[in-house]
Amino acid sequence: MRHVRPGAVAEARAPIPTLADEDIPNTTDTLRPAGAMPPPPRGVPRPGAFMPSAAALERADATATPIPGIRVRPSSPLLTAPTQQSAEAPVEKPVQRDASPPASPEQRVSVPSMAPPLAPNLPTSIGAATSSMLPGHVENVSLGLRVALGFLSALCVLLALSLVFALYALSSEPRVAASATPTPSASAKPRERTPSPAGCVLRAPAAKLYSSVERSIEPRFLDLNTERVAIGFAATRSQAAGIVVELGQLDSNAVFDEARERPVLGVTPVSAEPLTFSADRDDGVLTSPHSLDVTPRTVLGFTGDGLAKRVEGRTPELIWPLAREASTEPRVVHASPQAYALALRQGGLTGTILSGWLDADLKPASELLPVAAGAKWVGSPALAARGDALLLAFASRDSEGEAWRIRLGKAEAKKPVTSVVVHSTPNEGLGNGAIAPTLAALGNDHWVLQWTQGSAGQYRVYVQELGPDLRPVGAPVAASPKGASAGLGAVRVRGDSALSVFVLTVGGRDELWGASLQCH
Repeated sequence: MRHVRPGAVAEARAPIPTLADEDIPNTTDTLRPAGAMPPPPRGVPRPGAFMPSAAALERADATATPIPGIRVRPSSPLLTAPTQQSAEAPVEKPVQRDASPPASPEQRVSVPSMAPPLAPNLPTSIGAATSSMLPGHVENVSLGLRVALGFLSALCVLLALSLVFALYALSSEPRVAASATPTPSASAKPRERTPSPAGCVLRAPAAKLYSSVERSIEPRFLDLNTERVAIGFAATRSQAAGIVVELGQLDSNAVFDEARERPVLGVTPVSAEPLTFSADRDDGVLTSPHSLDVTPRTVLGFTGDGLAKRVEGRTPELIWPLAREASTEPRVVHASPQAYALALRQGGLTGTILSGWLDADLKPASELLPVAAGAKWVGSPALAARGDALLLAFASRDSEGEAWRIRLGKAEAKKPVTSVVVHSTPNEGLGNGAIAPTLAALGNDHWVLQWTQGSAGQYRVYVQELGPDLRPVGAPVAASPKGASAGLGAVRVRGDSALSVFVLTVGGRDELWGASLQCH
């Protein structure tokens, strides 16, 4: 038994001072602190008072640079001051907010065309332009912000009114009478969901799991969880291998590799920590050995007296005496914590299939009895079991000219198989018939059967669900790809998920392939 190989922290910056953080020098008596009450109304000054001289006008025109204010859309009639007046429409003179009297038509000076455009709320006189150079322009900014907030408030009011109008319009629509609305009743049945198709369906199409495989050695499984399974097999005649397969995408990882001189007769994954694999080889003590997933390591095989078990480090113990005839490897499955089921063929193609039960200590729980096959030639038996029953499958025929057929035999716990039935396989592509069956137990007293069907160079692998009466459930599913010859292998079931593995011949080379299925 071999063991498996095993963002940057940002710097803090000083905040950039804003107008609200700076100390604004109070250089004019017209400024007032934010939030103060507006000054009392002033009388209208007399025309011509405080008119600047021509020299002052020249200096102001040369040095004063108006500070742009908050821009307001010209479309607002409340905030826009007209720049051009029509001769036909008289315009009232606006009341000036500063102490400078309004200029007469002869004394008005327009802003030069090269200067930046003034905001509509800024004074247009030279005296106001001169005073706008002072820090008092903050007052104009605050006024612009108040105007913007006022505009937003008006927009919110309009949106609210629109919402109220929409709700009113919806409420005024004619309502459907209550009697016209269907109501569920106690007698009404809920809508039934479309049932899933019966039987097995492909979940993931066939994919290569390993680049080489020895076709005469059946793969063995160990469930790791619902989506991962370990598989032990012979990669070549003398090389044992083990992989772990993810059922969702059929991804496989090689975890075990052991090459020796003696041929491989079987590879069993063992549920230990870490995961291990037991490679069966002819050691001269037991022939046709079959390791079990138990600790300490226990192997079933044949001695000169019959079927025996050998616990690691001990001498073999006889289980059932048998005549000295050629026998196939004993197939054994764990039916329950207290029982194992076993089957084998003795005597070659024209021999007899035997089955029996063992207890938890691998001691006889029943006799090893022959199965009435009902045919002249029989193949190696496949076996599946649960706590209350076992199922046998084998290929059979009565003459060389007859196609091989799969036969099934079922028995209750610790009871012999008393009768067999012929499984109905599809006639399309039957060829030489159906061979190499393998089985797995499915829930609710159902089973999953896999077999190979076709003729030389055109074999395909099929999977079929069976009911409690061993009749097919749903249609058989072709697990192997079309156009390639495939066969043998094994099937594993966990819950309603199934994994079909088989040998696919590509360019004269045998590869291990698998397909994932869902069985309902």
